[in-house]
Amino acid sequence: MTILVIEDDVDCRDALVAALSSVGYSPYGACDGLEAVRALVNGLRPDLIVLDLMLPVMDGYRVFEFLQADPALRRIPVVVASANGYDQRIANAASYLRKPFRISELLERIRLHARREGSGSEGGGAHEPQRHHA
Repeated sequence: MTILVIEDDVDCRDALVAALSSVGYSPYGACDGLEAVRALVNGLRPDLIVLDLMLPVMDGYRVFEFLQADPALRRIPVVVASANGYDQRIANAASYLRKPFRISELLERIRLHARREGSGSEGGGAHEPQRHHA
């Protein structure tokens, strides 16, 4: 299962990518919204997106609007992970996590959406989720 992690904080992004890799997912990290959109335009089709809202160059709200405007991309579950409060602009997101959150919380949300989508490769099967803050 491929997961696009859009997070500008390098330490947070690296921690998320490492944690997702350690439980069998294939994470792809993007440092800002524009980098993520370019990857999607160039054919990246993740099974799930973890999206921070406060990003340089192109913020997470604009990334979410981009995703919602494309019929193929709008089907990808988006887990918004942000220190910003919940906002109607992200009402169609699959899930919302307020920072700081535990990696185990994110992994549980990913597993939930993988089951909903019927993905055969949920990752994380026999591994215990790590308990680090992102």
